[in-house]
Amino acid sequence: MFGTLCLKDTKITSYTDEYFELIEQLRDLIEDDLALVYSYEQMREIAMLDSLTDIYNRRALNLLAQQKLNLALRLGFDVCCLFIDINDFKKLNDTFGHEVGDKALIILADTLKNHLRDADIVGRLGGDEFVAVMQLSDKSKINYIMDKISTEYTNALLKEGVCDLSLSIGYSFTNKQKQPFEALLNDADHAMYKNKQAYRLAKKAQ
Repeated sequence: MFGTLCLKDTKITSYTDEYFELIEQLRDLIEDDLALVYSYEQMREIAMLDSLTDIYNRRALNLLAQQKLNLALRLGFDVCCLFIDINDFKKLNDTFGHEVGDKALIILADTLKNHLRDADIVGRLGGDEFVAVMQLSDKSKINYIMDKISTEYTNALLKEGVCDLSLSIGYSFTNKQKQPFEALLNDADHAMYKNKQAYRLAKKAQ
């Protein structure tokens, strides 16, 4: 796709700086919309969804998340990345079999879809590793969001008759500078790993 945005007047004008700033913002929004269309065209050539959980797979997640980061940089809003891992998932598979393990994965995907906003990007990296990328207007709400996900996941497992499981969740925020999504994801991964280590130590102490 190709296009131009041209504004003319037949008389000499004296537009304010605010007017030109608005025009620049309109241009940026149009550019981002065109970039998003291009991204969707790219995704037609790949499988967008994880076949088990029906949420975005790794490739689609990377593409859409990077688009959200680019838009956040232009418009100045904060983006948070959650890295979510199921505790003792291997033990669950070894004890009850992969059918039960798959059910636990599907329930987590459904929990994220049901309790996050439609505009948030939810994907599965593989195994029991999930990611959510969202815009937050108030960073202080992040702990509430993580607690909500953990609580709702536990409730859904009990409702479906799957054994009780817990989550390790790490998060990271954009830093107002241009950055690849992979860097944001790695920061959230490291934070998740620290929480998982704390969970294991607490479990040993019991």
